[in-house]
Amino acid sequence: MAKEKIPPHKVVMTEGKREIVRSLLAEYDKRKGKHIEIFENRNSVLEKAKLKHSERWGSRNTKRYEVRKVEVLNPDERKIA
Repeated sequence: MAKEKIPPHKVVMTEGKREIVRSLLAEYDKRKGKHIEIFENRNSVLEKAKLKHSERWGSRNTKRYEVRKVEVLNPDERKIA
């Protein structure tokens, strides 16, 4: 008698799970300082895209990704003086 094959388990990635993974990767990049390089690369890619296909952009400016000097990860209602 042949054994019935069981299909492998597939993980269903919901939008919530994807958002968690994205936020974890972003936090890791920020801690290691890689976000600066990532932002510079994004800015150059957007500028090149605008130059190559200016008809798609019209008169709009490209979005500039800038590194924040201070970022609060878990802001609360209290103000820090």
